[in-house]
Amino acid sequence: MLSFKTFALACALAVSASCRLNQFSLLNARAHSLPRGDGRLAVAEGARLISEMATACSNETLPWAADVSVRGIAASYRVNRQLRVGLWPRGSLVRIESVPQNAADSFVFLISGGAAAPSATLLLDNGSRVVRSERTAPLLTKLIGAPFDPYELEALLRGCYPTEVGGIPTMYGTQRLLVPFGRNGRAYYKREAANDFWRLQTLFYSNTGLEPAWRMDLFGLQGRLPRAFAITGMAGSRVRIDIHLSNVIAASLPPAMFEPTIPSTSRAISLDEIDLGRLLAP
Repeated sequence: MLSFKTFALACALAVSASCRLNQFSLLNARAHSLPRGDGRLAVAEGARLISEMATACSNETLPWAADVSVRGIAASYRVNRQLRVGLWPRGSLVRIESVPQNAADSFVFLISGGAAAPSATLLLDNGSRVVRSERTAPLLTKLIGAPFDPYELEALLRGCYPTEVGGIPTMYGTQRLLVPFGRNGRAYYKREAANDFWRLQTLFYSNTGLEPAWRMDLFGLQGRLPRAFAITGMAGSRVRIDIHLSNVIAASLPPAMFEPTIPSTSRAISLDEIDLGRLLAP
């Protein structure tokens, strides 16, 4: 079943006040229009969609590697990073490294230990400082703003969102479908013709309150999976981010790549000592 718990990516965001209007205009222009009207209940179409999404996700080979560009704004921070990402199935092993490596402001983020007991490590400043956590949630909360598990991080990076339906889907005409999930999340799908497959266009991610936490619009399909994402924070969150994937390949990624190599001179630091401004946009 899908878990549509998704979101955020190793590297939160932001930009200076002088750049904010330009960034906001760019991202708002990349938002899909949403269907209007009441629609009709669509149980059969919802069941077909879930089957199609599960097939599309399982057809992409893992382990998997990609180049990822992350740019945007959030609160008083800006993000402007080029990353290289490697994944094993269900996020059991994750490696996210800044490009270029071995620079003074480089970092490597690792999830290791397997799906049963994943731990997280962040190596900063070419390995001179290190943050380690026996659980992934605290470090991901600091970096991403949400306590996602490794599977959810993989879902974001792959653009592959298997969903647990939280209500009855609604059909608009013959080409638009709304699928509710979680507490107050919802996903909008579109297809070009009645016999075509559904494509996720816009996702509103669940929040603890009545207003969704995030809006994500997806673009740049390769096959059935998107390669570009425009993310907008909601519920009072001033977030605008563009994420773009390229050079996505099935790759041989040995487990040793996901085990941290910590220099003997490295200094252990706490979560509070992470300089987010420098980490996200050096």
